[in-house]
Formats: sequence, C-alpha cells, structure tokens
Amino acid sequence: MASIHVTLTVAVAGTFALALAIGLVALVRDRSPQPWLDRIILLVIASAALAALSGLGLVLAADRPRDVLHLLYGVVVVALMPATRYMGRSGRWRSRAGWITIGGLAGILVVVRLMQTG
Repeated sequence: MASIHVTLTVAVAGTFALALAIGLVALVRDRSPQPWLDRIILLVIASAALAALSGLGLVLAADRPRDVLHLLYGVVVVALMPATRYMGRSGRWRSRAGWITIGGLAGILVVVRLMQTG
C-alpha cells in the first residue's frame, strides 16, 4: 500500500509540473490557457485526492508518517490548486495563467517537502 501512495504522490508532482508548464506557455504565448487550464486543475485535484486517500488508508492501518507535518502538507497539496484558481478568478486570463503558474511551482515545492517528511 505504501508503494501505491508513493506512486500517486509522484503523479501529483507530475500534474503540478504540467500545470506550471501550461501556465508558463500561456503567459509566454500571450494566449488564453482555456480549455487546458480547467482540465489540468481537475487532474491535479483528482490525483491529489487519490494520494490523500491512499495516505489516509495508511494512517488508518497504523502506518503513520515520521513527521506529523506530513498530514498538514497533504491537506495543503489538495487545497493548493483550487485556492490558486480562486485567486485568479478575475476576468483577465493572464491573471489566471499567472496564478496557475504560481500554484504549479508551489505545488511542486510542497510535494517535495511532503516527501521529505514521509
């Protein structure tokens, strides 16, 4: 079960990297990131939720992480992309793409920190 959790966590990092790439491409090309923006947000949320559920299964099976902060970082990973999407809710698409870029980078950093506390 732990290997599934690690695999899902690596997938979460990959989806955050994809969000970062889509945000950067949208900013550089000066074009709206739609419809890819909403799709990648859903993919990040789904993969983060699956990783969190697998981690919850590990906690319930008495396989606790080394550091309790691991649980907090797990919640942050799940909430990060919806929060950055909300921050970029203004009508300007450049603002949205910028926030998703920030969310992708922050997500990668949080997942790296999460793996260090596991």
